[in-house]
Amino acid sequence: MNHKIFGKNIRDWRSHGSISKNAKMSAIPLILFSFSMAIYFNTLFILDIILVVTALSIATFIISRPSTPIDKI
Repeated sequence: MNHKIFGKNIRDWRSHGSISKNAKMSAIPLILFSFSMAIYFNTLFILDIILVVTALSIATFIISRPSTPIDKI
C-alpha cells in the first residue's frame, strides 16, 4: 500500500476496483505479446484455442474495469 511505484494502483484497486489508463495501456500489449508467443511456439491446436480464450478473457476484464475511481467522476 505504501510502495512508491505500485502503492497508488493497489489503493485504487482495493478501494474502487479501478485500473489506471496507463496500466491498461501497458498490460494489454504485454498480454497480447506473451500469449502470441505461447501460441506461436505451441504445437497443440486445442491449447491454442485455450490460450486465445484466456488472453481475450483477461484483456476484456482489464478493459472493463473503470479507469478512475468512482467518487472522482
